[in-house]
Amino acid sequence: MVQHFIVVAKEKGQEFDQYGMIWVNRAEEKIKEEEETVKNLEAQAKKRCFLGLCPNLKSLNLLNKKAEEDAQAVLELIQQAKSHKFNNESKVQNLEDQPEADKRNMEVEPEKQTSDKAKTVMEVEAKVSGSAKADTTKAKSKRIEQRRSDRGLYPGDTQETKSRPIQGFEAFESRKATVENIVEALKDPDLKIIGVNGRPGVGKTMLVKEAARRAREENMFDEVVMVTVSWNPNIKRIQREIADALGLKLDEETVFARAMRLQQWLKKQDKRVLLILDDIWDGQRLELEQVGIAIEGDQSIASEEDLGRPLMQNISENGFQKFSAVRFKILLTSTSRQVLIDMKTEEIFDVHVLTDEEAMGWIQKVVGNAANQPGYRQLLTQVVKNCAGFPVAISAIAIALRTQNFNHLVEALRKETKPIAKKEEALKSVYFTIEWSYSMLENPQLQSFFQLCALLPRGSDIHVSDLLRYNSGLRIASNVSTLEEAKKCLNKLKDAGLLLSSDNNEVVKMHDIVRDVAIWIASEEKRMFVIEDENRIEELLKERKLNSCTAISLPYNSNNKLPDNLECPRLKLLVLFNKNPSLEVPDNFFKRMSELLILDFTGMDFASLPSSFTSLRNLQRLLFDECKLNDIAIVGKLKQLDTLKILSSDIQRLPQEIGGLTRLKSLDLSNCSKLKVIPDKIISGLPYLEELLMRNSFDQWGVEGNASLSELKSLSGLIALDVHIHSVQLMPAELFSEKLNRYKILIGEVWDWSRKYEKERTLKLQLTKGIHLDRGIKL
Repeated sequence: MVQHFIVVAKEKGQEFDQYGMIWVNRAEEKIKEEEETVKNLEAQAKKRCFLGLCPNLKSLNLLNKKAEEDAQAVLELIQQAKSHKFNNESKVQNLEDQPEADKRNMEVEPEKQTSDKAKTVMEVEAKVSGSAKADTTKAKSKRIEQRRSDRGLYPGDTQETKSRPIQGFEAFESRKATVENIVEALKDPDLKIIGVNGRPGVGKTMLVKEAARRAREENMFDEVVMVTVSWNPNIKRIQREIADALGLKLDEETVFARAMRLQQWLKKQDKRVLLILDDIWDGQRLELEQVGIAIEGDQSIASEEDLGRPLMQNISENGFQKFSAVRFKILLTSTSRQVLIDMKTEEIFDVHVLTDEEAMGWIQKVVGNAANQPGYRQLLTQVVKNCAGFPVAISAIAIALRTQNFNHLVEALRKETKPIAKKEEALKSVYFTIEWSYSMLENPQLQSFFQLCALLPRGSDIHVSDLLRYNSGLRIASNVSTLEEAKKCLNKLKDAGLLLSSDNNEVVKMHDIVRDVAIWIASEEKRMFVIEDENRIEELLKERKLNSCTAISLPYNSNNKLPDNLECPRLKLLVLFNKNPSLEVPDNFFKRMSELLILDFTGMDFASLPSSFTSLRNLQRLLFDECKLNDIAIVGKLKQLDTLKILSSDIQRLPQEIGGLTRLKSLDLSNCSKLKVIPDKIISGLPYLEELLMRNSFDQWGVEGNASLSELKSLSGLIALDVHIHSVQLMPAELFSEKLNRYKILIGEVWDWSRKYEKERTLKLQLTKGIHLDRGIKL
């Protein structure tokens, strides 16, 4: 390789002295020697351990060390070369850029040594596919990119990305001035709380997103956080989303303690933060101090030491008012001007509906040349009138017109539709426009998923996994059975302007106006009811409409009580979202729901489950999310259950009766951090279990009568596992099934689940000095 450059140089009339030729020969010998060594090490590195779950740690370690040695040798050769005088273009330093270095895929990164640690912590996180060489190459490429980013070579926000308008934002003339005014208000040091007011569906959210983008572009803030408040706000969720966006972990249980932690962290960080609280409802004023944000005063009453003490919960609410977040700017959006005033907003900007000219221009832009065909102008004028200047309607109908024949529009305008009950009369034509956009979908699978989205609470994140679970019981979209198929449906609904995107590709949102339409359609077409107050329940019971219903959703309703006996003989799905800690489920509530297949609880407090649970003899899927659970032994009588999810709930003991659920395929106990007891023989009594998820949950394996790890060996069909094992010495040989293809396994005391593990296959090991890597680790 080096000789090639000598030949080329000589052809150009360049000469090398005796010392230069000695250097070249030495470089050639060194390269050949190291090539052979690296080749052997790469072969060893391809042999993987942990049943193929991770690379050969010792060989990879040796390979990395060898790469460092090689790099040092090359640097020495280069330094020697600098002492020689080569003519013209021939520079030995060019060796740094030669293909051989790339061929061997070696990038040097000096390791940081910590002499005072008795243990070496090693993290292996990889998709287990391909060779060990590919794994190391990817890791090295990531390190290179990170270092380049640190040097400013790959800036996070290029000028191009910063100047690009937010997706979905249309720069209408009537909005430009408002955006500019909001941006100027964000620059004003005397303004701390700014508000944006307007009717539902006028585009407040999109407008503040564009203002936030502008603020980032002009480097006004270090962090921009946006949280949806929505109807009946959940303070813990709001705190969690703010903390997650800022990279803060909240371990505290109470709202007040979490607020103090959040405020103290914000005070400690020297960052400029813009917090956007979107969609605050009329009559639902949000207390900023309760969240952990306060503006008045500069001093906090809570010291850093106080935050680790239980006494902090005894601090008075009046004292809490003194909390400060002076580096904060808060941007609020609401349909109620009075709510913004009550929240001490210092300047309010109003957003109005679009003009007819702007609406027409938008539709023509989306539809294209078809909008200019003779005879269609009058139809489009009627469409614009029906949209009433609301962007949410204009977007949906424009997209539908782009993909459909205008003759369908003629038929739709002639059709008389039943008005949506008890909704704002002024929005009647807007609802009609969205309904027509829905009807133009024509695909029954898309229409079914559109209706399923209505079952989730107003303003909430809509997870594709939830919709898939609902559909598995209702079977209204018969051709959709996998996550990928469900995602395709949601993507098409987003493309149709009926759903909103989020930062997570497995989560969507639905605008409140669109949701109103979806709720009405679901009740009319599929007998699926969303009941948001107890008066509505009584009304439906009197009309006997619940006798034929297939699904009921009670989303964070204002109910103080539920009916003693809810007679729904055809009910397949029941979803109950609760924020009222005093709400009780009557003992006979489930007695006449014998066909129920899926039951979801969120936010319930159960000392014990109702005795009528035994009537749910066909129940297949049961979920408890953020619930307080004590005695749930009765669940063991639900013999048809194939999925049991207990998520983020307060539960300390899994009852022995769970071991009798012999049909169970999925047991998810994620984020149940108080779960300390799973009696022996429960897990091994679930022969068909395919999924066992214990992220941030039970980890007391083999302690005082608890289940032991050896029970996992009996789960021959296990394909998904999340588990924390405190010591590798606890692990019996041949522990995991070879069918295991999705896992997050943490081994060692030092690990926690605070970070996000996005890869399907993650193994983290804490290895002590006593483990001999040359013999591998056999499970």
